[in-house]
Amino acid sequence: MTSPTSVGAVLVRSILKQFAIRNSQYFGCAQYKFAITFCDGDLDPDTFTRCLIEAEDLNPYHLLNSTANRVNEYQRLIHEYQRLVREYQRLIHEYQRLVNEYQRLIHEYQRLVDGVQRLIHEYQRLVREYQRLVSEYQRLVHEYQRLVREY
Repeated sequence: MTSPTSVGAVLVRSILKQFAIRNSQYFGCAQYKFAITFCDGDLDPDTFTRCLIEAEDLNPYHLLNSTANRVNEYQRLIHEYQRLVREYQRLIHEYQRLVNEYQRLIHEYQRLVDGVQRLIHEYQRLVREYQRLVSEYQRLVHEYQRLVREY
């Protein structure tokens, strides 16, 4: 399995590749308007999320702070992603444990079913033997009664 660190690095590269700066305009020396579109459809094909991050009328100082904030947020997201990867790996391990337990229980269940079937067959054999013995007993009783009547 890929380590969370390398997965995080791949995630960051993927995120940076998916950011596209659009509608950039420069207004004088103190104002900047931009919008960044982020699309994570390649990261999760089951869900397609589109986030629009916009900041308007920012001066260069705020733009630098905004960039630093984004870097901090990306680092936080990377750590969160790594935590999620560890949690995912833990869940995979737990899932595998449950699958193994399920398979063990299936074998145990099948063993019990086989045992019950053997008991049913033995019960049926004993019932047949009992019925044979009852028939033999009844035959002997009739034979005894016949002999008693004859003497």
